[in-house]
Amino acid sequence: MEETTEQKATPQAVVPTYILDAFIPGYSALHNVILHVLGTDINYLVSSAAILWLFSKVLYSPWETLMDLVEEYFMSSLTIEENNRDLCKIQLAYFAKREAELRIRSINAALNHDPEERTDEEMVSEMGWLNFAFSDANTPMRYSARGIPYRRGYLLYGPPGTGKSSLAYAVAGLFGLEILFLSLMDKNLDEEKLSDLFAALPEKCLVLLEDIDSAGLNRDMDESEDEDSESEDEDDSKSAKKKASKENKNTSKNKGISLSGLLNTIDGVASNEGRVLFMTTNCPEKLDSAFIRPGRIDLQVEFTNATQFHAKEIFERMYARQPIRTNASVSTPEAIIDEKETTSEDRIYGEEIKAMALEFADHIPDGLLSPAEIQGFLLNRRKEPKKALEEVTTWVKGLLESKKKGKKVVGAHSQAWHSAAKHPKAGTTHDHTHASDPSRLVMYVQTFKTPNKEPLSLLPLIEKHTKVTHIILASLHLHDVPGEIRLNDDRLESPVWDDLWHETWLLRQNGVKVMALLGGAAGGTYKRLNGTDAQFYAYYNPLLALIRKYHFDGLDLDVEENVDISTPIRLMTALRRDMGPDFIITMSPLASALTDELGQNLSGFSYFELEKFATMPGSDEKLVSWYNGLFYGPFARGPPVFDACVEAGWDPSRIVMIVLDCADDGQPNGFVHIEDLQETIKNLRALYPGFGGMGGWEYHDAGMSDWDVYQPWLWVKRVGDALFDPLQQALGKGVADELR
Repeated sequence: MEETTEQKATPQAVVPTYILDAFIPGYSALHNVILHVLGTDINYLVSSAAILWLFSKVLYSPWETLMDLVEEYFMSSLTIEENNRDLCKIQLAYFAKREAELRIRSINAALNHDPEERTDEEMVSEMGWLNFAFSDANTPMRYSARGIPYRRGYLLYGPPGTGKSSLAYAVAGLFGLEILFLSLMDKNLDEEKLSDLFAALPEKCLVLLEDIDSAGLNRDMDESEDEDSESEDEDDSKSAKKKASKENKNTSKNKGISLSGLLNTIDGVASNEGRVLFMTTNCPEKLDSAFIRPGRIDLQVEFTNATQFHAKEIFERMYARQPIRTNASVSTPEAIIDEKETTSEDRIYGEEIKAMALEFADHIPDGLLSPAEIQGFLLNRRKEPKKALEEVTTWVKGLLESKKKGKKVVGAHSQAWHSAAKHPKAGTTHDHTHASDPSRLVMYVQTFKTPNKEPLSLLPLIEKHTKVTHIILASLHLHDVPGEIRLNDDRLESPVWDDLWHETWLLRQNGVKVMALLGGAAGGTYKRLNGTDAQFYAYYNPLLALIRKYHFDGLDLDVEENVDISTPIRLMTALRRDMGPDFIITMSPLASALTDELGQNLSGFSYFELEKFATMPGSDEKLVSWYNGLFYGPFARGPPVFDACVEAGWDPSRIVMIVLDCADDGQPNGFVHIEDLQETIKNLRALYPGFGGMGGWEYHDAGMSDWDVYQPWLWVKRVGDALFDPLQQALGKGVADELR
């Protein structure tokens, strides 16, 4: 009977102790102590409290939504009499708050940070902005206890259109603050009205003062009077002018705002607290030092023109299909296309938009265009991402040209660029060579390193006017797993190549073609392409995507493994079909292979047969643009081997002579000093004025074995000077030497 009574005294509808222990650390120990000391089982009380808390959390969100709907209905249907100003203010404040909530902008969009890397709150905290929290009720007390005014001031400076005002709107939306805009250029605004406006600010708000450098703020009246007093001894005519000027200034000051008046309003004794002040300027150097001292301006933030990362983000946000929310992600964007205007075939989804964004960004030069300019360009093509991609180069060139000439309106000039892009003049060529000269100057870039394994810049090739026409990055390798493609030892997206992609973009902007070598001494690439159609396309499709992603102008096929002749022909046919007639396809056989009709070379096939049969189906268009023949050792000391190639039936314009530019490039006996090489070039010019050109393997150590060549670019320049010597081209070696 006692056991039964005890069981009835113990509540049964309780949460098990082990569950409570999981949510309340140390609960079991506390429960046992109270039970043994006081004889009270607290399980029932704790369980009841936990269940009530759970129900409140479940019901809170629907209840809050319901109350919001009731409040909105009440405010919308409320009829207010004219004399009931208090109720009118309540209604206006409500709708102002609702409007602010609806116009909240994503701070990600304003800051152009990658939303996949950090949240809005993390970004704000990380950058040190708004480092006091409005949501914490104890914050004002902490500021007061330390004698710090409970307000913050931020100066945002940078070129127009870089997002200064957008950030202010985004911060206001993120923290739920009312934003108040004030123009200091208002002719009717004086110091008294300014003081009244600041005194009437809400307890927590954000004030935005734009373009404060253009507000015409003057020093106080006393300083001006002191300055005027210094000119009292001037002659009568100057005094008259001075007097008139003084009267105009006084009139202006009476109507405007002085610097001291604005400073007193912002942080004077009578200034209110609890507000955030954002000020923007395009010219921070014009601001008075007293205006931007610490205490008034807590943080100065520079805004710059768009980088390629920003351009990519803007493109993705413009064409991504995503819900409207402050932490929107663009990880899987879909193109926004009006269903009424397009069919399902026109839609672009997911990864393709990301690929298009990368390609778009590649056409945007870093630091020259504002985000607003890029956004405006895309807005005019807001339903046509492909059109935006097609026209971006023309638009960028036109805009930069207009800026260079000081034009403020881009109209006919931009259209002229557009017309020229669609209808090129007769006689123009896509190959970067001299107008009447088919020769090329080709440089292979294998390691992109100095002998000390430090990055070596390619920019001197254009800065020093070396006349280089093509660079070939060596080497791309296909690995066993389809899609595993590396440039030497690293994947192309590796950070080790970041500088390379930036510099190749600049090279392309200066007319240099950027190609990639496929294959080389590390075998396996062409064996993997030498299979069934299914096997071929398993490796080819990722290669094609990579070519497009990194905007290669062409591919140099270095077949150093024994494969059937159909392997390179199938690859070249697919490339020409998918990349178009302007895509450059070259091959790099040894010079001896160009005189061997039997195919007894590293490739295992005859280049004579390749030249004969490698044409586009149904036409005579050749698949190979030209051959980068490797003329090592004695082959590079004079034209005899080149003569042998011509005698074997090769067109001189289809052969570029590639030589070793350093004795350390694997064949010490195959190196030719620059003086001998220049003589060879002159002799070839005299014999074959339109021969294919010259090139070097490889850039990073070019000229290291020549005592008077101290930089790789100098080797290239000396070869270029000899190759494109106009006197040598016109007259030939003998006559040119006589004239000299």
